[in-house]
Amino acid sequence: LAAAPEFFARFDELLREQIRTHPDDPQLQRVLSDIEATLLSEWGGEYADQWAKYVKDLKGPWEEPPLPAIFETTFGRSSFDDTPQQHDSLVLGVAHREVRVGGRIDRIDVGRAGGRPAFVVVDYKTGSSAKHSAKQVKAGERIQLPLYAMAVERLGLVAGDAVAMGLGYWCVKESGFKVMLDAATEDAGELTASEAWQQLQEILEENVPKLAAGIRKGEVPVCNHDAKCTTNCEFSTVCRVGQIRALAEIKHNTLNLEHP
Repeated sequence: LAAAPEFFARFDELLREQIRTHPDDPQLQRVLSDIEATLLSEWGGEYADQWAKYVKDLKGPWEEPPLPAIFETTFGRSSFDDTPQQHDSLVLGVAHREVRVGGRIDRIDVGRAGGRPAFVVVDYKTGSSAKHSAKQVKAGERIQLPLYAMAVERLGLVAGDAVAMGLGYWCVKESGFKVMLDAATEDAGELTASEAWQQLQEILEENVPKLAAGIRKGEVPVCNHDAKCTTNCEFSTVCRVGQIRALAEIKHNTLNLEHP
């Protein structure tokens, strides 16, 4: 595993190879290329620090630490028209409740732990990490990462006996990788799915078919637990969340008047 300075030096070298200017290029093009190279170089330095932190914070009985191995791999039918389907769909539910899930996974880091192939699912985010909490993932409210990890395990995207060690978001504008769930635990030298990971899969097996059935029926209820959601939003005047909350307040006040 490369240290941060070594990592950055290699990144900067590759960057300069990709962004080259020619003496015959218009001056504006040369200036823009230089600016782009400078910005990307600065980001490369920040990413090197994020990578060093990621390696330092690794948990679990890793025999071979996880390294980025698979990028932007697709499974099932997805909306990414420029990328052909590479793997089958993830199937949840049975019979008439069966749902086929597709998507594209940003990155899968692969290593070995407990004598088995082990992986970490990484999803890049450019926004604030505050929008993504481990509590939401464990409760099955944010289902993207868990579905990705289930697809890797069940479809054999890494290997047939590969075990999920963790899943999380890589917040590129902040401190890098933020683990959402430790998916494996070691017991007597053997790796098994953690209790939290087992429970989460059971939740998704039950809830995803229900969500799909509701969508097919046109059932899209408004539900938002964030009381401050519309506070600074430019769409607050037209947002259904704001409208529903206003109706709830009117109903509450009416009931209070009728039943003092």
